[in-house]
Amino acid sequence: MSGLAEATLSQQAYDDLKKSTMENLQQLRSLAEDALKQGEDLLFGARTKETKDGRVAHLYVLSILEQYRAALCLFDHHAGTHAPSLIRCMLEYLVDLINVLNDPAYVDQLKTENAHSDHKVFDAYVKAIYGVELEEPMARELKDLQAEIEAREKAKEQARSRKIENTRQKELPSLYSLLCGLTHPNLTSLMARHAHDDGSLAYCRPPSAAVHRMLLSIAIRLLSIALSQFHRFTDCDPERVTAMVEHINAENLRLQSK
Repeated sequence: MSGLAEATLSQQAYDDLKKSTMENLQQLRSLAEDALKQGEDLLFGARTKETKDGRVAHLYVLSILEQYRAALCLFDHHAGTHAPSLIRCMLEYLVDLINVLNDPAYVDQLKTENAHSDHKVFDAYVKAIYGVELEEPMARELKDLQAEIEAREKAKEQARSRKIENTRQKELPSLYSLLCGLTHPNLTSLMARHAHDDGSLAYCRPPSAAVHRMLLSIAIRLLSIALSQFHRFTDCDPERVTAMVEHINAENLRLQSK
């Protein structure tokens, strides 16, 4: 076979692969839209249990659905490389959702954490808005506050790892690590988002088809886990919830294996 014929065949194989990949991506995007609609229909047609954990769980699910919808909007409007930030937020809210449902006392823990954090932020804000040059005692106080915040953030990261483990969802730790790597504001993520191989820079460049598929699949999976919790804080029929989630997961897995 001549070199020209081999090149033609190679190009044809590449074109076929590209077409197949795009078709698969479109099918996955359709599944993502369908999963959103099913989730919204399920939530809006259900009655939330009037308990402390039920109300808080409802709040988390509302935000998870909104973040999922927002992530799809980013993909649809040439900003899909920023979707990992929203998908990571989905995961963090999902972790709290499951922990709240596993232990209603977790709500009190969240309130304590929020009160402590809100007090520190408000105090620093009040001192900053007056625009007064900081005297030495206040400057020292703010420096100490910054050190405390940094220490608390480190402790919070350790606590978040424990919270993720407490969900008993084995895939969440690895997904969280992956999403953190894609969202941290470092040079690696900036270069991956904007830099071409020839040195030029891109604006609103979509993620590669492979990355797009991966992120969509992760978002769909996180949403399905959230949907699987619905019957725990609403009057939804558990069998309906299970059937819906199993269908979404099966389709997601089928499309990922193609």
